[in-house]
Amino acid sequence: MTVDLMRYLDKWMGIPLCFIFSVMNKILRPLASQKAPEQIKKILIVQLSERGAVILAHSAVVKVKELFPRAALYYVIFEEMKESIQLL
Repeated sequence: MTVDLMRYLDKWMGIPLCFIFSVMNKILRPLASQKAPEQIKKILIVQLSERGAVILAHSAVVKVKELFPRAALYYVIFEEMKESIQLL
């Protein structure tokens, strides 16, 4: 997958999907049961972008680890970005 294709998909699929999920979140949040941070055991981080995005997202990953210290983090990434994740 080329970077141009990823940008195209992000613009034409990512933005509308984020909007739809944000609206659904606002509507359904009052109905959902809240889990305490200690109860969250697994977190999936999806990064389907270039290496720079992995580095920029590092501070968000650090915050996730602070908020959910017992949770195991899992990544969905391209093989060539594996080393960047391991370094961070």
